Amino acid sequence: LRQGYPDSAKKEFRDVRALAPDNERAINELFAIEDQRKAYEEALSLADTGLRYFPASENFLFKKAAVLGSLNRPIEAYPVAAELVKKYPQNEKGKVLADDLYLISRQNRIGVNYNYTFFDPSATRPWNMGSIFYMREEKYASIGARISYADRSVIGGRGYQFELEAYPKHRRGYSYINLAYSNSLIFPNFRFGYSLYQDLNKGWEGELAVRMLQAGGRDFYTLGGSIGRYVGKYWFSVRPFVTTHSGSFYATGALNMRRYFEERDSYIYAVIGTGVSPDDRGRQFEFNSRINLSSYNAAVGIQQLLLRTHIAGVGISYNRQELVGGRKRNEFDVNLSWQIRF
Repeated sequence: LRQGYPDSAKKEFRDVRALAPDNERAINELFAIEDQRKAYEEALSLADTGLRYFPASENFLFKKAAVLGSLNRPIEAYPVAAELVKKYPQNEKGKVLADDLYLISRQNRIGVNYNYTFFDPSATRPWNMGSIFYMREEKYASIGARISYADRSVIGGRGYQFELEAYPKHRRGYSYINLAYSNSLIFPNFRFGYSLYQDLNKGWEGELAVRMLQAGGRDFYTLGGSIGRYVGKYWFSVRPFVTTHSGSFYATGALNMRRYFEERDSYIYAVIGTGVSPDDRGRQFEFNSRINLSSYNAAVGIQQLLLRTHIAGVGISYNRQELVGGRKRNEFDVNLSWQIRF
């Protein structure tokens, strides 16, 4: 394996096991070969074999928990990792793995979000929007619902929006599906969103996206996507959108950066962009009036895992918005969020 010939190494170690089925090194090396090939079912079988011959093995307990995690079976993986930490409390990698699996194995998530928008010049009264959501994670998909309430300085400036959301999982990626409805003037009447995310190897990920938005009595259709890459603990991506309406085309885009900490739910982020995005929940209701006006925006924020199952987030953003008649307006957002996994 170390010489770069996994097939020949695999045959050699299988020959060793034919003579000595409980040869620990042979089982370890075969596991490494299958894990490297991402043949996780075969790797899991080898980890189970190792535990059959060496029931208290620190090494094989860790391997089994890790490969179950790779198979996206965290509910099965966490008890194995917990057993590892209980028997071998000095195993630091085991502690990190157990903490990650504990969070991932919580299948339910409930959260609240509040967004406050104020303006300069301040002739416009501040906007308020809050939402509550629930998400259930299953083996093949995550499914959830969201209810949002907003209070804005326009006629009919209070109302609700109702959303359904799903994240089906694929072999090398996942999808995002969103349906939203509102009979209020301060939300789009209807919104549909679909994205396909695909692992492109070597840390690269691609997205193809479709959005349909009905706002102000008009229908808008958007195509877009993103290309991004993980570099160590950092994630960088570029995300363009092109919207068509009445024979005209409007382009928007954003550059994103995240820096992850030890857990996947803990990170800081920064975004710079131009134009109004069909994914901007706070401004979708004015999509029809903003789409042909220029704007430049930036945002920074942090999300942090607390007490193993609580996730807190704080973000601020700035938008320099052109208005009808060529005037400009500064828009500032403060966003607060709290989630609990259980």
